[in-house]
Amino acid sequence: MRFARYRLALRQVNGLLDAPFSNAKVAPRWWRWLAVLGLSSSMVVACGSGSDRPNDAQAGPSLSLELRTAVDGSAVDFGRIGGIVAAGDGTIYVADVQAQEIVSINADGTRRSVIGRIGAGPGEFRGLRGTLAWIDGRLHTFDWRNQQITLFDASGAVVGTISWPNGRFSGSALLTGGNQLFAREVIFPPIGAAGVPRPAPALQFAAFEGAGAPTPLPMPRDSVIWPQSMDCEAPSGAIHILGIPLRSWFPREAFLSNGSLAVAHRDSFVIEILDPSTGESVRQLTRNMPPIALTDERWESLPEVVEFRAIQQEANGDLWLPRDRSEACELPHPEHLPAVRAIASDEAGRLWIEIASPSGFRLNVFQDDGSFLGEADMPPRDASVPFYVRDNTLYLVTTDELDVQSIEVYEVRDVS
Repeated sequence: MRFARYRLALRQVNGLLDAPFSNAKVAPRWWRWLAVLGLSSSMVVACGSGSDRPNDAQAGPSLSLELRTAVDGSAVDFGRIGGIVAAGDGTIYVADVQAQEIVSINADGTRRSVIGRIGAGPGEFRGLRGTLAWIDGRLHTFDWRNQQITLFDASGAVVGTISWPNGRFSGSALLTGGNQLFAREVIFPPIGAAGVPRPAPALQFAAFEGAGAPTPLPMPRDSVIWPQSMDCEAPSGAIHILGIPLRSWFPREAFLSNGSLAVAHRDSFVIEILDPSTGESVRQLTRNMPPIALTDERWESLPEVVEFRAIQQEANGDLWLPRDRSEACELPHPEHLPAVRAIASDEAGRLWIEIASPSGFRLNVFQDDGSFLGEADMPPRDASVPFYVRDNTLYLVTTDELDVQSIEVYEVRDVS
């Protein structure tokens, strides 16, 4: 049960970091019309210069996933996994954001060593984030409290640091495209005069060069960051910061090995490929797929809904929007699942796209030129931790009924 309590505490901390997002009232069902990063269907038509559409009248070529390694979380004793990456030799690096350390796992699933610890010195963490990157034999980790990226070699020795001030904001993350390190940055405008509403934060992308702060790329900047949490007040006066279902699905953008940025739309299978030098759309990956209804059974099984129901029951059903007890606190309930749950790129520049299906989720794979390579059923996973792909190997995190996280490693076959 300590894991469940920690998850709630961690969400409360993240909610405090997201405080500028939390003041807007959340109206049920409106968000399903919004495309991620503010890219609407009209923008796709206006700026797309090409389209790669697989024959989607039937299922695509079948890929097979074979479980190769399972890392039992109860045996390794993970606190809370925030992210995973893997090296070329199969070593897995796990960001334990509760213990504030990196755990390295051998390719056979056995625990190797621990990198870092709580502290403010070299190689120590005070605010370890789950976003990790493995580039040129170096593990890149980020600590939002000291606003820097620390580089470790395979032995765990510190080999460099990179300053990243904008990484301190919740929602910022490290991204990779081939051997290049990029950043997803949430930018908060300065606070103005008293009584003047603070402008909404914006989303931008940047590229790292050397040890300096990243350089912003001329990509479209999103002027609205939709809240991922909401505040509910109990009769006792306690404020609960609750995650909004389906909002935390991420990431929906990935850099390819040539530096292009792939951005997934929310409500339809449209992947926009953007030129990094101009920010213009150069290609679209699309599939004509019907929307997947969000059934009551599937809705009630979402972790955010399960947590909301428990708090609602404890409050005897009396949960209100803070400072306005005339309006009950309810989670926004969309009619359909978002078409794209997450996307990732591998070292070969291929795109791995997780999509909703009537029975669960499917994994679609595209070559960097837009050709459709195939699809397979996605194994059940913890959607709060991004999956990772390298060398035709899929790494993901699972959670059992006791909220214990484990790692599963699958070999992906029949993908060229």
